[in-house]
Amino acid sequence: KFNSPGFVPSERIENPNRFEGKRSEPYKLDLTDLETLSENPRSLVNRLNLVLVHGQLSRNTQNSIIRALESLPNRDSTFRVSFAIYLTMISPDYIVMQ
Repeated sequence: KFNSPGFVPSERIENPNRFEGKRSEPYKLDLTDLETLSENPRSLVNRLNLVLVHGQLSRNTQNSIIRALESLPNRDSTFRVSFAIYLTMISPDYIVMQ
């Protein structure tokens, strides 16, 4: 039996992977600054390179992300920015920085 001060067996965590603080809704990113760059993939990737990877994305990775963004059909700016962030964060260059 686990016996520790502050531990109450009847308490349960509803969703341990979701942090909401004292708010009733999940936190959301404000992407408006990046959305203004969504029509120009190179500018968007340059900004994400600076913000997320401190300018350490290799030229090959930048070009790969730019090509992927250019190949998207016309989508809304939020999708393009979210996709660019996703591609940056799964890149080997980002992983090495972490």
